[in-house]
Amino acid sequence: MKKLKMIFVVLLIIPCILLFTACKGNNDNDDNSAVMYTVTFPSGTGYSVGGSLTLLNDDMDAPAGEKWYCATDYNTVWHGEDYTFNFNLYNAYSSSDVIIKANDIEVPIVGFDGNLRTYKISNVTADQVLTVEGVEPNDDALEITFSEGNGYKAYVVGRDIRINKPNQSSSSGLWNYYIELPQIKHISPGCDFMFEVMVDADKYVSSSGVIVNGVRPEWPQYNDRQPIELWSYETNFNFTGKTAFRYRINNPTENQSILITI
Repeated sequence: MKKLKMIFVVLLIIPCILLFTACKGNNDNDDNSAVMYTVTFPSGTGYSVGGSLTLLNDDMDAPAGEKWYCATDYNTVWHGEDYTFNFNLYNAYSSSDVIIKANDIEVPIVGFDGNLRTYKISNVTADQVLTVEGVEPNDDALEITFSEGNGYKAYVVGRDIRINKPNQSSSSGLWNYYIELPQIKHISPGCDFMFEVMVDADKYVSSSGVIVNGVRPEWPQYNDRQPIELWSYETNFNFTGKTAFRYRINNPTENQSILITI
């Protein structure tokens, strides 16, 4: 009788051990699948890299046929999943020899649409650091340089009219949102572009305190585009107390040297 009880107990324990082991294995797998990794994007001149890209679709800020994009945040991926990201080349740059690597391993391209390319990292099991090699300005590219000083910063901007942002309504009823594009240091000849000068709250610059190639900007004239135009300005920008001046360069044909006086 005792032997039968012992056999019964053993038979009862063995399935419990097997069940516990299986559950533990599943929990281990669940723990791995719950791990999230971070993708670090590179910052360089002439391109944007991001998990997704926002189209700057106002044709006043890019020539016909050109598409400008700005990288947006989407930089996490779960353990074991694939991660797809986009690379956009701006119009004054070439990338015939471009190589993109993740953790020093070249990433394959899986999609191509003009200057917009899509890449995929398969089966991610660690944080990823992206690097870009081989982007260079075209031989005919015009260089954009801003003077350096205290109390302000200056950069090229793109305008996305799809984003709803208060206090920036256009006459068409659409909302304008200006996106900083510091990665643009060159522009193609004849490509109109806009730039912004952001002045600190405790500093002052007049609306004509910016000179481009020795010429002061003018306000736009009806049916008469000026080479350099003061396009708009905002005081107390985003309630920061700063003032944002925006300028537009029409049909540039030479390097653009921008002097800012505070």
